Amino acid sequence: MPKPSDTAMRMRYWAWMLSSKMSGVSPAKVGQGAITLTGNSRARRTLIESAWSYRFRARKTMHLKRKAADASEEAKVIAWTAQKRLCGRYY
Repeated sequence: MPKPSDTAMRMRYWAWMLSSKMSGVSPAKVGQGAITLTGNSRARRTLIESAWSYRFRARKTMHLKRKAADASEEAKVIAWTAQKRLCGRYY
């Protein structure tokens, strides 16, 4: 796996694990296939877990409120900003 600092290289690494279905030459008919068994199993698992985790909008659940009870206000603001940014990117 490439260095974590090289995001473009990491995305290329994960992209070759995905298959695509092409019908003819029209780009409008290109579809996504299932994830292949190619590559690192940990990378595949991370890709699938992240896709499932960020299916919904960011929200403050009771579980998150309990976890953040002992944190400082500054840490809570930073964490919530990051969570909104991450969920907004994939939602």
